[in-house]
Amino acid sequence: MYQSVPQRHHALLPRPDHDEQARQLFARDFRRYILLDVPQHTRRVYEHTVKPVLLEQAPEAASDPVTVREAMWQQGFLRAAQGLQRVSQELLWNAVVPYVECRADEVNARVRALGDGPGRGSLTLDPDFDVPAYLQDVDIHCMPGNYHAEYGPNDAAQGAVYDRGSFLYALGGVGDCNDGIGRTLIEALRQRYPDLAPRRILDLGCTMGHNTLPLCEAFPEAEIHAVDAAAPMLRYAHARARDLGCDVHWRQADVRATGYPDGHFDLVISVILFHEVHPDEIGAVFRECHRLLAPGGITAHIDIPDYFKSPDPLFVTLVDADTFHNNEPFWGEMHRRDLEGLLASAGFPDRETFRSIAPMGGFPWSFFGARRAAEVAEAAA
Repeated sequence: MYQSVPQRHHALLPRPDHDEQARQLFARDFRRYILLDVPQHTRRVYEHTVKPVLLEQAPEAASDPVTVREAMWQQGFLRAAQGLQRVSQELLWNAVVPYVECRADEVNARVRALGDGPGRGSLTLDPDFDVPAYLQDVDIHCMPGNYHAEYGPNDAAQGAVYDRGSFLYALGGVGDCNDGIGRTLIEALRQRYPDLAPRRILDLGCTMGHNTLPLCEAFPEAEIHAVDAAAPMLRYAHARARDLGCDVHWRQADVRATGYPDGHFDLVISVILFHEVHPDEIGAVFRECHRLLAPGGITAHIDIPDYFKSPDPLFVTLVDADTFHNNEPFWGEMHRRDLEGLLASAGFPDRETFRSIAPMGGFPWSFFGARRAAEVAEAAA
């Protein structure tokens, strides 16, 4: 499931020295232990200590994840296990942030050298842009400064923090270029729409563009655009794309109101965006997707696996840990929303909405979206 590979080097990502590499790999392996080994011990505590009591006192409650979480929390082992999970996350950033901080000038110089002047793609930033409040409220995944922090003029160092940190967070399991989930989305799209040949594509919430660049390979004739709220990520994404030989037009924008014209795109996608959107704003993002799509255009999104419908209440408790302990307040709530209903409310025909699985290794990623109806069909309706 977690087959680690070395991260591919590119011009913007600093090479860690021996001690930095050792700290980062320790943080990665400690996270692996917390994710893969500790849950087995949690399961034993549940099966032998907590579950028998729940079955005796309230059999119907033993299948309720909220009840199971509360009982496990009182028992104590879950507090220790999920406390260690939080420690592992902070340990990871403590290994990554200083390694980038001491090379921030070097990173920013490379970003400027690659990003300035004519060349591949474009970068459009808005100096008056207001980062949405729900993104400012927490440092997502405990990453210090979140995606949008800037520590000087035209700063892009936060992109390097995310580049290295997200690779270690995924235990190297999303490919050496951090793009495995984007590639999984493309494969799922091709299986569902085998004749797909978009002329213009938009990626919503692109961060550093690691899952955007596979679009360039998959659809070489298409014009690729990508938006994000974080200027440092976009600066880094633009320079990284140029270094890797990809043409992408990057824009700072709110995913709820991107500023592009109506009907401008044939395909609008996102990769692990929606669990970081306030649940009450998901409908607004879907409405923007509908507005942006040309008749017959497709919107498709991939996000965290839909584990929350599992009949195993302890399993739901374990996978919902990020909601409570990892600054991911919308982690579980996204999957409790009626995504197909929200797509339909945004204007997509019921028959054209979908919610299925896109497998990648041992992960059944959640895959959902819709096709916009042709104008004739909409008029007839």
